Amino acid sequence: LSDLKKFNLKSGDVLFNRSSLVRSGIGWPFLVRQEDNTATFDCHLIRVKLNKEKILPEYLYIYSLSP
Repeated sequence: LSDLKKFNLKSGDVLFNRSSLVRSGIGWPFLVRQEDNTATFDCHLIRVKLNKEKILPEYLYIYSLSP
């Protein structure tokens, strides 16, 4: 059970969809705004943990939404 803690989502984590039923869904970002120790991510998502002194998670999220 303690191994699962490394998959818990933290505030500021940025997730990217690794797979989708439609091509346009791949790479779609999601910003974790609140820490939730009951939420985890799986192999269909890529989690990016940022150094907030170098880049703000909100900036990466909004930048990733741009075409």
